[in-house]
Amino acid sequence: MTIKNTLIIFSVAILASCNQEKQSYLDASLAIETRAQLLLKEMTLEEKIGQLNLDYDVPASDLSKAITSDKLSDIKVEEDAAAYLLKQWEEDIVAGKIGVTRDIESREHANHLQKLAEQSRLKIPLFTVQNYGRGVGKDSTTIFPSYISMASSFNPTLVEKAAEIIARESRTEGINWIFGPTIDISRDARWGRVGETWGEDTLLSGEMGVAIVKGFQNNNAIEYRAAACLKHYAAGGQSQNGLNFSPIDISERTLRTYHLPPFKKAIDAGAMTIMAGHNDYQGIPCHANKFLLTDILRDELKFDGLVISDWLDIERLVTLHKVAEDFKDASLISFKAGVNIHNHGKGYVEALLALVEEGKISESEINESCLKVLRLKFKLGLFENRYAPDPKGKNLVWTKEAQELSLELSRQSLVLVKNENNILPLKNKNLNILVTGQNANNLAIMGDWVFDENYTDVVKIKDGLINEAPQNNNVVFYDCGESVNISSSHIKNSVKNAEKSDVIVLALGGNHFRPGSIENKTGGENKDVQDIELFGNQLELVKELKKTGKPIVVILVGGRPLAIEWLSKNVDAIIQAWEPGLFGGKAIAEVVYGKYNPSGKLPMSIPRSTGQANVWYNYHPSLYFRNFMFGEMGPLYNFGHGLSYTSFTYENLEFQKQINTSENLKVNLKVTNTGAIDGDEIVLCYINDKVSSVVTPVKKLVGFKRISLKASESKTVEFEITPKDLSLWNVDMKEVIEKGEFEIMVGTLQDTFEVI
Repeated sequence: MTIKNTLIIFSVAILASCNQEKQSYLDASLAIETRAQLLLKEMTLEEKIGQLNLDYDVPASDLSKAITSDKLSDIKVEEDAAAYLLKQWEEDIVAGKIGVTRDIESREHANHLQKLAEQSRLKIPLFTVQNYGRGVGKDSTTIFPSYISMASSFNPTLVEKAAEIIARESRTEGINWIFGPTIDISRDARWGRVGETWGEDTLLSGEMGVAIVKGFQNNNAIEYRAAACLKHYAAGGQSQNGLNFSPIDISERTLRTYHLPPFKKAIDAGAMTIMAGHNDYQGIPCHANKFLLTDILRDELKFDGLVISDWLDIERLVTLHKVAEDFKDASLISFKAGVNIHNHGKGYVEALLALVEEGKISESEINESCLKVLRLKFKLGLFENRYAPDPKGKNLVWTKEAQELSLELSRQSLVLVKNENNILPLKNKNLNILVTGQNANNLAIMGDWVFDENYTDVVKIKDGLINEAPQNNNVVFYDCGESVNISSSHIKNSVKNAEKSDVIVLALGGNHFRPGSIENKTGGENKDVQDIELFGNQLELVKELKKTGKPIVVILVGGRPLAIEWLSKNVDAIIQAWEPGLFGGKAIAEVVYGKYNPSGKLPMSIPRSTGQANVWYNYHPSLYFRNFMFGEMGPLYNFGHGLSYTSFTYENLEFQKQINTSENLKVNLKVTNTGAIDGDEIVLCYINDKVSSVVTPVKKLVGFKRISLKASESKTVEFEITPKDLSLWNVDMKEVIEKGEFEIMVGTLQDTFEVI
């Protein structure tokens, strides 16, 4: 019996082994982890490291010439260096030395590169990446408003729908990994990248980040999903002097209270990847910071996805931060800190191979990083859907739904900041309207990180105001040029035209548009400023027009708040338009003429002056204990400020008066539209910890709801405040909820709250 049983057991073991040998990582029916482990076993060390390498070169302008049958050795470098680099790049893809690439020229180019990858020994598809956080920007695809614009809508539901469209259109262009969303907290208006963020508030940034992650990764069929990448970890929006790359000199409590929670929310929502920040934090570059990348990100926040370096930032450990002797040393430091993928360039594969050979990095550590790449490629279905689909006849890009959604987000992003004597809307008044200003007839409304869009689709501000004008209004456009340095002759001619008009609409502000002329670019990445007043001669233009005595409506375009105290005191109406995207001109005109009731709220406070460039609403109580010698205190317009053409009242604020530290607190109130027209209201709920062991802000946003109300209609709005909302980081740097009293504040206009 013993022998028989042994033989039976032995026979079963052999069968199981045979079945295992038949399994292949190319079998889509297997679990993702099984496929990833099977593939890893097939890979050489060089192939594993290749998956951790983002490399690219000049994209092939003529793909018919970019074929692997041309041997690298046949190209003479001295005669055609570009061709040599291109061929080296393509041969590295076939050899499995590149797992990620970027700057894809077209759908055909993406498919060409994926075909090269399919010719590699293990047929591993490429990650193809781009900064398409709000739209592809080419071949008549859809561009949505900038993040700071969409933040003003306080509408994560629409933002998630937009992200779904962005991912689908990106996949049709061959992009399967999007470098976005940016969820840095912006605390300095001088920083050029404010427009890429959701503003100054932690909750709003987190909720919008979650919306983008879900839209990119979850909502489409798998072949139209794209990996999201959270940027920039961590605290890049509070850099010294508002300069990109500059140090972040903040406390750990500030880091944990304000800057990390949006990452936590987006990680919990399933964000697949994270990009390390350019900056150093407390003297340690983010790319070398084990405390940030491993202790917090991996161990505390439980992030199990990929960490990628920002552009050449491993190299900058040598050239900028001076914490590494050479590139190999920098590669070791960043890898050990927690960076998985190098972005970008030659030499990384060779550096890691040498470090493994020297025993400074183990192959098991390489395996761990490589598995993270493989899991995500399987999770996105790239082995089955590596090629970009042809959108023809499939209703994938530039759909009616996408265009309507982009327009609606443009509408909801507009903030009516001032409306003296209800000058707006300009409706049925038989008006002669002058439209001028350097942003009236240019593409500044598109913002940064927009590429090769078919710009004939853009509705500029002057076109919107002309096309949407009521029949009894006469609109005249005077082109004073696109430069902020408006000439004296243009100023004089603007005044002459104004004298013939009843009202002046001025499109002013900045220009973050990436493909535009560099001399007119006043914001965007690496376009930081020391002065946030109106650029150039714009204020002089307004002052001269003010002398005509005609009412002035100012449309402010740009990706950052500007110090507009003079405008606030002297013009009749101000609309903060931010960068409303493709249909910005139409949306602005609809608000100006009363076809759409404005509803946006400021996601970032507007300072009074450059000296207040880093002002925010959730300040500590001692901030305004003393006054400046000259001028008023506090922001010009606070976070959450925004007017409407109707009015709203709040009443019957109700909540349980006592709770324990493990309970949620429900807050209810009635909101009524007391005006004559329909409108949307954004209801904001704040708390204040009255007495705490460490200093806490005067108010903290814990909830927001966007509601639509017809004239005279009322709705009950409910918020649920969690114990997490009431927590703080105490003197021992432990997150706790302390006993005591909290104020509940619900309000809309700046510093006007019902306090119970």
